Amino acid sequence: MNQLQIDCFQAIYKYKSITAAADNLYSSVQAVSQNLNNLEVELGTKLFTRSKSGVTPTEAGHKFYELAATLESTYQAAITRIREFYDSMSASFSIGISDYIDPLGNLSKGIAAFIENHKETSFSGVQYDNETIMEKLSSGEIDVAIVCDSQIATNGEFEMSAISNEDLRLYISNCPEAQNIDSMNEDELRKFCTNISHIDAPFGIRTNEEWNEIAKRMSSFLNLSLKNRYVMPNFISVIECARTIKCAIVCDSKYGYMNRSENIPSIPIHSNTSICCIWHKSNEHPLIPELCKFIQEYFSEN
Repeated sequence: MNQLQIDCFQAIYKYKSITAAADNLYSSVQAVSQNLNNLEVELGTKLFTRSKSGVTPTEAGHKFYELAATLESTYQAAITRIREFYDSMSASFSIGISDYIDPLGNLSKGIAAFIENHKETSFSGVQYDNETIMEKLSSGEIDVAIVCDSQIATNGEFEMSAISNEDLRLYISNCPEAQNIDSMNEDELRKFCTNISHIDAPFGIRTNEEWNEIAKRMSSFLNLSLKNRYVMPNFISVIECARTIKCAIVCDSKYGYMNRSENIPSIPIHSNTSICCIWHKSNEHPLIPELCKFIQEYFSEN
């Protein structure tokens, strides 16, 4: 049984004619008749007796009409409650941002554009450490968070959607010879970087396997290996390290860790990890999927 069958039945009951019911439903007589037949087969009884002058409800037809009216009332009430629920949810939206992501970087431009398209909603944004973000998502204090997926250990309670690839880069500061790094070919880059004695990685929390993968990329491209690994508490610490440590791996310049206006020479180290939106499975806020899709499209175009 489906809503279309019930609509056809109610129209036939009201107009006492399949033809009139079809006209009222902007459908064909054949389609309306078929829906009635399917409904009668499913119920195991005739709902109308047919004659040349039209149709007449059977006793079962009268009883089903009363039931259908109750179902319709219940259905409409349920739809109204669902709409009211989602309308109330859409009235506010809270976004958490990992403190490894610069809230004033390019990411903020994408969020600002999303907010501009939803002026009827009250938005709030707060920056937390990753552990607090998971707690806030679980408690419902924030609806969605933007994090680096390599820094978050999730379980079955959470959903995650990638919005953009991370942008790992090797920054070389306090080194005048590095100013021409963009114009160096691979051999020149390898020779230059081999002469740098210290490689630091002030990025964030990664597993040993992830660090080994990064080291493998560096080694295959520049014959470099990571000498020291540091865990920085936030993006400000990362920036300061990149400014002062001679050679530092930083992520993510796209999202504001390093502003290109700093003029610190850098080369990319391609990463398979992502910047993601994460939310608790129990949170059905309608703006969550909208935000994910919007930010994905925003960064694919910018």
